[in-house]
Amino acid sequence: MVSSELNVLERVGVLAAIVHRMGKGVGRIFLTKTAYLLQVVKGVPFGYSFRLYLYGPYSAEVVNDIGTATCWKVLHERYYSYGQGGGYEITLGEAVDTFLQMEPVRAIVEEYHDAIDWAVESLENYSAAEMEAIATLVWVDREMNSRGITLSTEELLDMAQKIKPRFPRERFRQLAEKLIDEGVLSHVQPLHSV
Repeated sequence: MVSSELNVLERVGVLAAIVHRMGKGVGRIFLTKTAYLLQVVKGVPFGYSFRLYLYGPYSAEVVNDIGTATCWKVLHERYYSYGQGGGYEITLGEAVDTFLQMEPVRAIVEEYHDAIDWAVESLENYSAAEMEAIATLVWVDREMNSRGITLSTEELLDMAQKIKPRFPRERFRQLAEKLIDEGVLSHVQPLHSV
């Protein structure tokens, strides 16, 4: 069954299911990039509008849904600081189990179970910076495809590097190779080893 665009209850349900399935706290960047990848790679109809930002594809709507989940006590978000930076850790809220058993939440999580599993199993060990890089690679791939342009892997890496100049080129290459192998970057000519 293919659903129309998800409503806020369903979107929060999918986000909560991701955190629940992770079994640990996640960062806001991780959850935002995961939502992006689920929408564009796996077709989960969140209906979020993403635009390219400092940390790769970004949607204020995802952050709003995290805030809604926090208000509903489905998720808990806390700011932490370290060194010269900081971030947000998102953990399960006290109402998450009850929420995930409600209809239509349970039905939508079941409908997108495979996509949620893919996200958790494929992405759980990446850092925030790597998630930014992965989402940026996918962004470039999809943006160029929408213009009818097929990129070589080197062209993809060049474009991603311009967007995220501080991210190591070799790590971009490793991530791109993995994403090509997994069929996530489907509009890029694969690298051929010499």
